Amino acid sequence: MDILKIVSTLVLPIVLIAAVVYELKRTLKYTNFDERQQIVRGRAFKYAYYTAMIFAAVIIVLEAGGTTIMSAVVFAGLQLYLSFIVFVSYCIFKDAYFTVSEKSVKGYALMLAGLGTINLVGGIIQAGKGHVMENGMLTKDCLGLVIGVSFLFIAAEFVVKKFLVSREEEE
Repeated sequence: MDILKIVSTLVLPIVLIAAVVYELKRTLKYTNFDERQQIVRGRAFKYAYYTAMIFAAVIIVLEAGGTTIMSAVVFAGLQLYLSFIVFVSYCIFKDAYFTVSEKSVKGYALMLAGLGTINLVGGIIQAGKGHVMENGMLTKDCLGLVIGVSFLFIAAEFVVKKFLVSREEEE
């Protein structure tokens, strides 16, 4: 049996269930954002929406010009993850991703790093097989790379933010 099939049928569902359970527990335990955080999160949603619309406009212009660079599934995935990165990044660096009462982001960063690594490995395996591009178009097999890179990027942002906060506290 192919290693990718083993990971996707056995390991990945367990990791995803654990991630959902962790997020639900976190959400139910900490749901009180202060007024400043709510305003920042609103701005983050606005910027994520603008990102999605600009990405859609660029792809529409390219398609109208006769250039097809990706399938509809890839378009939806890239649009979703670009918007997701904009929202999360803005919230992280404006201290609005976690509520005021949440202290430790280590578990969340580790979960994202684990999910990112799993997806990145799967994406690299697909890229090694030559399935990422066909006939000059990105295929759905590139989404593992996109998801992996985006989760690792966000995990790195948590680490950078934690470092910046600890440096501010020392001064």
